[in-house]
Amino acid sequence: MKDKINLVSDMAFDAVDFSGDGQLDKDELGKVLKDVAKSMKINAPTENDVAAVLGELDADGDGTVSKEEFKVLIESVL
Repeated sequence: MKDKINLVSDMAFDAVDFSGDGQLDKDELGKVLKDVAKSMKINAPTENDVAAVLGELDADGDGTVSKEEFKVLIESVL
């Protein structure tokens, strides 16, 4: 099961890492969250919402979300 979670997480991360640098910055994360909100027909997240999610996922405090940090989100969703 862990291998499947890792595979799903890596594929999802790579799909949203638009810059290809191995990190999700605030803009990339915001785009993802807004796209998900749109597909769910709910209100788009505000800049403060995006900043809050980034703060929750950014365990090392570098201002970005790494693949490892992103896995926490995927594991909680699955």
